[in-house]
Amino acid sequence: MSAGSDFLGWPENLIVSLVVGGFVLFIVIRIIISRVRGDVTDPLPRLDYVARDAAVVAVHRDQQLIEVEYTDAAGRVRRECLADVIPTGGLDRFSVGTAWRVYGFVAPHARLMKDPAEGDPAAGRCLLTEEHDDIARAGVDLDGLRATHERWMWSAPRVGSPFLGVMSFVTDGSRWMGEVIGQRDSFPGGVHDTWARASRGYLRPMVRPHDVPRPESVAEVAGWEDPNGFGRTELYHAPIFWVCLPLAALGFLIWGIITDPGDGWSADPFGGSGSRLWNGWFVWVAVAVWLLIMIGVLLVNIAAAAEVRADNAWIFAYGIPYSIHISPYRSTGGEGESWPTFIGIDHRLPDKKAFVVHQALHDWLSQSEVQTELESGSLSRRSVISAQELFGDDAEGGYYIESIPGFGSDDHFAAHRWVLITEPRDPASEDGPTVTTVPLEEKREKIRRRLRVKHPTNAGG
Repeated sequence: MSAGSDFLGWPENLIVSLVVGGFVLFIVIRIIISRVRGDVTDPLPRLDYVARDAAVVAVHRDQQLIEVEYTDAAGRVRRECLADVIPTGGLDRFSVGTAWRVYGFVAPHARLMKDPAEGDPAAGRCLLTEEHDDIARAGVDLDGLRATHERWMWSAPRVGSPFLGVMSFVTDGSRWMGEVIGQRDSFPGGVHDTWARASRGYLRPMVRPHDVPRPESVAEVAGWEDPNGFGRTELYHAPIFWVCLPLAALGFLIWGIITDPGDGWSADPFGGSGSRLWNGWFVWVAVAVWLLIMIGVLLVNIAAAAEVRADNAWIFAYGIPYSIHISPYRSTGGEGESWPTFIGIDHRLPDKKAFVVHQALHDWLSQSEVQTELESGSLSRRSVISAQELFGDDAEGGYYIESIPGFGSDDHFAAHRWVLITEPRDPASEDGPTVTTVPLEEKREKIRRRLRVKHPTNAGG
């Protein structure tokens, strides 16, 4: 190319350089801004789970924030605001000088925070302890903990802490997840009044089935959990098939270099040079990598299968049959379709107690405020919420169940009456209980007949 043509091309090169450079600069700036602002999906800093005595030093009514002072584990006096946003009507309880119990954070400033101006709320945050669960909260203010600004308000005040037992915190063992011991007491819909009304008021009629299904073996639980065998295919059959493919390719390569070595992918990697050598080594390495990856996938699936067997054994030992009843709330999708949600009732509850628990859950799920938060996904990270967690220990034996595996339309639900609900093996797990669909009687008998043929001497163990 001539010098003239090079000179004539410089504007185009400059434009391309400016566009590329501007794009890279934009990405870098966005990353920096994101890091400074923080990400609300990150866990909160590690909580000092020791209650400290704190005194109110200021009340910021315009922001509904309470400023307190307390001494932390290191002996330092810290001045912070409660992360619990107090409704305007409840601020009078927090007069200057009153004493409260709080939990502080070990690393309270996770984000870049400016020193507050004179009269502004303090930058740090702390939490009211469980001792003050009778206090109504209007929302949460977490400014500076994981993001520069993070504040969310509820449509109506709620009693109890929105933090303990439901939010992820940094722990010493893990940067990305953790859990504070405690129980969530803060739910919309006036849960305490709802339970009180159900306990002394009209009880909605409810038909309780009495043909309580129980699995005969761990293998039967596996059949209930995976009635169509798709899970077994995914764990065993598919990985074995994908391991067989590179093994077949490896066998074909060996057969090729023994019987008819050529210049291409059947070349002997140890017996030639030039293109034969390069092509041979390339194919052998590719097949070897393919084989190693598939063996790795198979080993991972074998380990997962062992975990599945352990889960099935746990369900067999501790799964409780719950009758299922349609709830007044329907979950909707983005295309306008909707699906039923359910109320589960422990079969062991006496009728009177079962009716009260069912009535309380039904009334709670009927409230528009509750349905709005269920629809938005902001109410709970779990798809199963216990009545005990909502209403207290007296409500043990009931669950709100967002979805049941294998369920779809109302017609599909109508024939089913039972699920197994099993508490997790790890009490600190954030996953919540496991819901196992109990197949219809005809399907259950088919599963049992198949197992009795395969294991005639161990059909019930």
